[in-house]
Amino acid sequence: MHNPDTPILDLTHALEAMDNDHVMYGEILSMYLTTTMSLFTEMKEQLQINDIVALKRGVHTLKSSSRTIGAMNLGSHSERLEHTILTLSPAEISTAISHLKSQFIKLCATLSAEGFPVPLQK
Repeated sequence: MHNPDTPILDLTHALEAMDNDHVMYGEILSMYLTTTMSLFTEMKEQLQINDIVALKRGVHTLKSSSRTIGAMNLGSHSERLEHTILTLSPAEISTAISHLKSQFIKLCATLSAEGFPVPLQK
């Protein structure tokens, strides 16, 4: 679950998991950034039609892919929502998704500060 000391980006951990292959990391990061922006749109749509099962899958995907690129904080917040989503009201889920998106925006700012190209947020 979430620990307040969890870093926004643990690049060392992510690179070690990829045998320090910076090219691979860049390719995976590029795919992650593109698909995550689409994932937030899909999750919003799933919430609007009350498809909580699909929404939970989306949150699980966000958790896993975030951790793969070293976005440990976003991964932790996603895990917390994944485990509680079935007990939350639609308003609470909406708030939680907004929080995840704000964590994603912080991640993008951190990545940009580290010199990675980050697409503009929608």
